[in-house]
Amino acid sequence: IMIAANQEGTNQHALTSAYYKSRSGEYSDCVLFGLPHDRDFVFSNEFDPVKNIETTFSHVTYPKIMRREHNPDAGDFADVVKSFHRNTVMINLSVGEEAAKSNLVERCHRSARVRGKFEGYFAILTDAPEGRYADLMAIDDKFIVLQIDENDRRTDIEPLMAMKIFKTLIPRYVYSHPMLQHVENICYLDFDIVIGRDMNQFFASFMERKLHDLMELPSGTSTTYFFEEHHNASLDGQMFHGGIFFLDKNSVHCMELWGNEIVADGHDQKQRDQISLTRTYKKIVNGEYSGCMLFRLLRGDDLLFPDDSDMKDQKVATFIHVTNTFRAATIPVEVQDQYFAYVLELSRNERKSGVSYTSRGVHLDE
Repeated sequence: IMIAANQEGTNQHALTSAYYKSRSGEYSDCVLFGLPHDRDFVFSNEFDPVKNIETTFSHVTYPKIMRREHNPDAGDFADVVKSFHRNTVMINLSVGEEAAKSNLVERCHRSARVRGKFEGYFAILTDAPEGRYADLMAIDDKFIVLQIDENDRRTDIEPLMAMKIFKTLIPRYVYSHPMLQHVENICYLDFDIVIGRDMNQFFASFMERKLHDLMELPSGTSTTYFFEEHHNASLDGQMFHGGIFFLDKNSVHCMELWGNEIVADGHDQKQRDQISLTRTYKKIVNGEYSGCMLFRLLRGDDLLFPDDSDMKDQKVATFIHVTNTFRAATIPVEVQDQYFAYVLELSRNERKSGVSYTSRGVHLDE
């Protein structure tokens, strides 16, 4: 295969081709196995901060497209980050009366602007009454409301899974809006997530990782990036955290496959979208699904599931996920109030306003 590859091909392309041919039966007597990166193998590049990370193997490389000697117009770190802001939309999903009554979208939006320094478009996919987010639209000309089409609402599956199915429709809603048709990246966040620090370093490292991955895949492959699931869920076989993921225009196919599995699970009240997502991945690996690849991002210090102690210590990460149905339910309201006042950088008057930014009282799926 390597001999037959044209000059634009790479050994990774050839290896991927050999893998698919072995799975389809065109090649026999050979099985190729993929080991997860986990913490035994990391890619290092010029955008990564110096970290004291112990790993078995470290591959110091970055693609030609990011090397100034090969592409003088590629720019530096600031240019890469600026491009990401300009070509990215961050989006929440808010469905139901309880969600509309909460301040969680406002909390996520503020954290993205204040802590995350995010300058791109911020959107909300919602069924809330018209005008619910008028205040945010008034103060932020890049805040966009995407109204849910009632024809997309599923009534043949459990309500919670019917809500989750809208996650898989996000690319369609985003690219149907005239102000968002140019964006290249979609960052989905459950609305109970807050941004805890400047996102620029994460953006640059993520784009570097993505460019490297795309070089190893057949052209046109649909891709989606998820963080690895937190420890307790991982023990139950759940590989991906469904609260944060990264899409682009080619991600539609992956979302359709995930949507199929959500619908298949939709009659089980105990099912969760992470389980459907893990099964989607397994079907991709065994060849039942094709044309899609799901990637895992290590949590590292980019994703935090804070407990009472973390909040008291004012511990932060790039993404902080606080939910009502599990962790937040065990954290006193006063501890949460102080923590979110710190993360959102609330003024003294804002702290006295009585507006609550906790997750209490809002039913969210863990």
